[in-house]
Amino acid sequence: MGSPPYTKDTLTALGAQRRALEIVFGPITFQVARIMRKIGMLDLLAIPEHRAGKSLEEISRALCRPRYAVQILVESALSGGILYRCLGEAGEPERYCLTKAGFMLNRDAMTRVLTDFVHDVCYQGMFELERALFQKWGVSFFYDAGNAFDSSNDFKIFQGVGIGLHYYTPIGAINLGLARQIGVAEPDFRVHFTIGFQL
Repeated sequence: MGSPPYTKDTLTALGAQRRALEIVFGPITFQVARIMRKIGMLDLLAIPEHRAGKSLEEISRALCRPRYAVQILVESALSGGILYRCLGEAGEPERYCLTKAGFMLNRDAMTRVLTDFVHDVCYQGMFELERALFQKWGVSFFYDAGNAFDSSNDFKIFQGVGIGLHYYTPIGAINLGLARQIGVAEPDFRVHFTIGFQL
């Protein structure tokens, strides 16, 4: 029976440095992988007849994307372990192939779902992690504009500005906001009170 997880540090100094750099560049690698999947680059390189790899020019032409943009993604994907250089004949342009990790990013259902979830739900929220962990109170100023209407003849945008006071708890923030209409002859004030996480 092996040791319980997370009870040993087995990395060498060089391995630890590499792991630290993977953490530092993790957000970049994540976005590169997501964009490569979104624009079809991972699909393109996963096609069996393309397993021998494709050059920058071939990828650029196949995806109708600028060569420079493809080059940025490819170079980042090489360092992130998503692609590797396929060795061809001498004098041939450099070709790039999907690694096993790149294949999983593209085809594994759980990885695809988690990629979308992390990007759509978690990524922006992580910018607020420090505040959420260590601050109890917050103040916000906001501007809002919008409306709902049945036809373009009723098109009119209402606007408002306000200030909010927030107390952060384990179940989400307790929010108290005061908003005022702008751009109308007789503006109203409105009080907004919410508890919990806001979607």
